[in-house]
Amino acid sequence: FNALVGVVSNTKTAVDAGKFEQAQQEFDKFEDSWAKVEDGVKAKYPNNYAAIEDTSTQVKSAIKAKDKAKALEALQTLDKNIATVSKS
Repeated sequence: FNALVGVVSNTKTAVDAGKFEQAQQEFDKFEDSWAKVEDGVKAKYPNNYAAIEDTSTQVKSAIKAKDKAKALEALQTLDKNIATVSKS
């Protein structure tokens, strides 16, 4: 989960700076990190799994659209969802 938190943090920093290309590159790393834990999350916490999947899609769309506010909001939500699962 630390890797996921790192990816979200680095993506937030890039979005904050308005560097959407860099944000895209950072967030591309999310799938690799997520793949390592997603099956376990899906089995134990199906609702959280769905929330993380949905929110990561929102992040991708917002970055692609260069929508800073939506991207930051989605990243914040994703951060909370990851924190909830990692503490469980």
